[in-house]
Amino acid sequence: MAARLWLILFGLISTATPAADVTYLVTFDATWSAATHPQDHPSGAHFSPPVGAVHNADAVFWELGALASNGIESMAETGATAALTTEINTASGLGRVYGGPLYGNFIFSPGTTSTNLVANQAFSKFTFVTMIAPSPDWFAGTAGLDLVFHGRWRDNIVVDLVVYDAGTDSGTTFLSPDFDTNPADPITLIVTPPLAIGGYAPPIGTYSLVILNVDGRPPYGDADGDGLTNLREAELGTDPLIDDSDGDTVLDGIDNCALDANVSQLDVDADGAGDICDNCASTGNPSQSDKDGDGQGDRCDLDDGLLLFTAVTRNSQTWQDDSVYDDFNLYRGDLLVLLGGGDYTQDPVAVNVDRQCGLTSSAANDTFLPAAGQAVFYLVTGVSGLVESSLGEDGAGNSRPNANSCP
Repeated sequence: MAARLWLILFGLISTATPAADVTYLVTFDATWSAATHPQDHPSGAHFSPPVGAVHNADAVFWELGALASNGIESMAETGATAALTTEINTASGLGRVYGGPLYGNFIFSPGTTSTNLVANQAFSKFTFVTMIAPSPDWFAGTAGLDLVFHGRWRDNIVVDLVVYDAGTDSGTTFLSPDFDTNPADPITLIVTPPLAIGGYAPPIGTYSLVILNVDGRPPYGDADGDGLTNLREAELGTDPLIDDSDGDTVLDGIDNCALDANVSQLDVDADGAGDICDNCASTGNPSQSDKDGDGQGDRCDLDDGLLLFTAVTRNSQTWQDDSVYDDFNLYRGDLLVLLGGGDYTQDPVAVNVDRQCGLTSSAANDTFLPAAGQAVFYLVTGVSGLVESSLGEDGAGNSRPNANSCP
């Protein structure tokens, strides 16, 4: 059992229940081969021992578009893990890493290596990297994948692995001699030969994460028979061995405030969270998400920098009027282009694409009607000064890139 930690639940802070440890099996399945990447495929293709960590949001070991650390450079160029291990241990000493570094095994490709990781609600992000070899400074992995989404543990995660250039060696082929890049370039996604054809680089493998247990108990068992699985008890912070954690005579499995006694079970907005523990008591928000952790749910918080659409109709679009922004940008994109691997923000010269920049209110009128068989989607950003907010995150927790930003 982990040490007692501050838990945020439905916008209320409690120290009553220790954070549960969730154990995952992580499997790296390398598929890189002459069949998947035929151009100049090297003999003896392999991956260095993967190295990573479970951490909180304060620890960042690498980012797309940022400069590589010494540890990432050493891993990407030589497969060595010592420098990155030191960086992970340093972050651990600052209270940002849970359980220390994680390692997998050296594998030839195709091949597989697995390891276990332990996370909890306070440390739910997973970073993992491995060098593809031989190569100048190319690597695969993930940066800060969040294992928790809207308060729920993600299970059976499968992520395609793409290849990144660490920006520290200017070689362009698998067998290029050392060619130090000085000064270093930012980390970039590789979309050029020999790993890509026509701007598309097939994945070099996948990694999958499957929940094995919660504090040693089966994740989908129900130890106290209250109607909640052990995994859900861990998410809510309820006691998996007591069927009525708050003692209000309502079993945890049907209690709309399982940690706050409320026999009446009042729920004015009918979102499943009782009024006594609802972080937006008059606005429906079943997920109870609270991006900035201020106790006010995202659906009614107008100073957290998060923009959520409140209505999208045939003729108009409205979103939250968040006070941190001076104005807003509204992007319309072609859904079929996006599903085909295209950008989130697309070139506005295309038929189904448009953008409205510098909007001074949180509403817009767009009466565009796509042709039969086609569809469009909308994204909104806020602008504060000269800084535009992000487009939010995709299903894997990665920031959506803004390829064709306003103006």
